[in-house]
Amino acid sequence: MSKKYDNDFKQMIIALAQSDHHTLASISQDYGVSTATISNWLAADRTDTIQNLSPKDILAMQHDMAELRADNDILKKL
Repeated sequence: MSKKYDNDFKQMIIALAQSDHHTLASISQDYGVSTATISNWLAADRTDTIQNLSPKDILAMQHDMAELRADNDILKKL
């Protein structure tokens, strides 16, 4: 039997998991949610975020990535 969690609780757990201050294991222990469930919520959140990107955001990210690759190439030559 699986537990049902409300959206506010899920969002709080996701925010904690994305912070640098908590591990999945500590969140799991503190809130009684399995690490697998937290991982599933994080994956779903990433998918939702990616699907909500606008074409302008995608182009900006591609531009940034090209600049970072160029910077890396320069650093490799040093």
